[in-house]
Order: sequence, then structure tokens, then C-alpha cells
Amino acid sequence: MKITRITEKNAEYFRGEIDEYYGKGDAGRMCFGLIDDEENAVGAAVLDGESGDAAIRYFAIGDDHRKRGYGRFFMDEIVKSLSPVLFSRVIFCEFVGLTTEKSEALGFLSHCGFTIDEGSTRRSLYDMEDIIKAYPFGNGKLPAGERLIRGAAADEKLRANVSTIGEKLEADTGYIDSDFILSMKNRYGGIIVKEDEIRAMLGVERFEDGA
Repeated sequence: MKITRITEKNAEYFRGEIDEYYGKGDAGRMCFGLIDDEENAVGAAVLDGESGDAAIRYFAIGDDHRKRGYGRFFMDEIVKSLSPVLFSRVIFCEFVGLTTEKSEALGFLSHCGFTIDEGSTRRSLYDMEDIIKAYPFGNGKLPAGERLIRGAAADEKLRANVSTIGEKLEADTGYIDSDFILSMKNRYGGIIVKEDEIRAMLGVERFEDGA
């Protein structure tokens, strides 16, 4: 068994598994494949580089090859292949509802040596149809004098203000993902300003069938 980076030369062998991810991320997206000695695809993984973290977006081993230790081997090889200069840790975040069922993903990662922490973050899942109906996509509107600015279109002054707010929140044990707010990935959110003052910031990320 060995791992390989998925590129245009070999993507067709993994496309059935990673169609949702391959070629659709930003410059920090990394796609890995696990192949056997006969060059057959065994598994695939997708990680996104985010501010020193390598975040696992997708990880799978083919049904015919599970329960043989290939998953742990694959994860170990991926971690070893990442540059310690660029990435200080590998992370995976799973949002769970009111359930007592054991998470298969977290159980696997724990077996691989990952530390499992329960976060304090709470998120709500919104229907994409409702989002598309709201401003600026639908007929909704903002209060008079307020503007919505896409994070990726923010000028240097506004970007600096967003970063400053993020730093102040961190100092007060709060949190805001300033990098995401200002990124191209935040296509459904943005920064609301009035008279050059930030009134609100919204980061909207696709998740399952909603956001």
C-alpha cells in the first residue's frame, strides 16, 4: 500500500468518491489517494489548509478493504507527508445533534491517536432555499444606510478592522474566523457596514443540505 497525491493524471480512479471536492476548493486543498500494489484505488481523503491547520473534509476506505488496518495506515501516511513548517496540526470537526449514538468518525480518529475534545461552539443548520430568499439574493433588504460587503471584496482598511475585531475577541475568549469571513468561500455571507463602521459579520458555510 502507498499514498499518492490526486492530480489530473490519476483523478479518474478516485472521481466516484471525491467528485464533490476535487477541483472545487481553494489553493489550500489537498487530495490524497491510497492505492494497493496493483495500483488499484483503495481509499481517498481531502484536507484543506487553514491558517496552520490541515482540516479533514473527506476520508474513506473502500468497503472491500475495511477492517484491515488500511484506514489507520492511510491516516498515518497523510500526517507524515504534511510539512511541519506549514501545518502544526491535523483537525476534524464534527457537529452532532441530540444523540447518544457513538460517532464512527471520532471513534476511528481516536484509534489513530487523535485527541477528541468537546467544543463549546453551537451551530444552527439553515435551509438553502431560505437563504436564497434573503438579501441580497432575494427580495429582502437591509436597514437604511447599511451595506453588505463581500469579505473577498473588502478593501485593506476593512480587512484590517475585521482582523482587529477577531484579535480582540480572542483576547476575551471569544472567537470569529476572520480568515473565513474574508475568503472567497464565504459567498453567502459578508460584512454589514454603516458609515464605515462594522455592524455585523456573517460567515455562511455549506453543510449537508443547508448552511
